[in-house]
Amino acid sequence: MTSPVLSSFQIQAIIMIESNFKRKDIIDFTKEQKPSLDLKTSYLKTAEGLYCLVELAYKASIDGETVPVVEASIKIGGNFIKQGEGPIDIDTFGKVNAPAIIYPFIREQLSSLSLKASLTPILLPPVNFQAVSEQNTAKKQ
Repeated sequence: MTSPVLSSFQIQAIIMIESNFKRKDIIDFTKEQKPSLDLKTSYLKTAEGLYCLVELAYKASIDGETVPVVEASIKIGGNFIKQGEGPIDIDTFGKVNAPAIIYPFIREQLSSLSLKASLTPILLPPVNFQAVSEQNTAKKQ
């Protein structure tokens, strides 16, 4: 049995920066809602490691209606400490691993808020941050 490859980064803190949720008072649930989401990630190298921010903007609309039935924005940050040398460089960790660690907290927050708003839970799809990073790199070239 092989031992797992351990990261040289450790989570110091996951921080809720912003959480906004808004829904219409009356929603016709017989009509199909069309969700749209925008996900942004950024990171900043620090003396100890890095700080990563993941931002979500979510809207669900019904055709023909000008006001979305549901809107949400969530920002969660994470502080990570670098400890020693490991197989992952800091830029890869900031673009791929750190957002992948933070994103489940965003998914849980949106699901929880939608339940509290008496809606069917909003379940965000998984995101392949490795593929997103590769697409962003290809766009810049």
